[in-house]
Amino acid sequence: MIGRNFFSYDSQIKMIKKALKASEQDPFLYKDEELIKLKTSLRNIREKKEQQRQATNGGFGYDI
Repeated sequence: MIGRNFFSYDSQIKMIKKALKASEQDPFLYKDEELIKLKTSLRNIREKKEQQRQATNGGFGYDI
């Protein structure tokens, strides 16, 4: 299956949030570009998780 992630969305969110929290503790842990990449990937994963939830729940207004 193409595009399959090794980790679930929940575990990816947890790992990224942990990395962002560690970067607050030690500002020299990540570069600014890496922090931007982490934050955008967190937002994208949350969007994918919400799309998956909408698709599995079905219901009204979910044209996927």
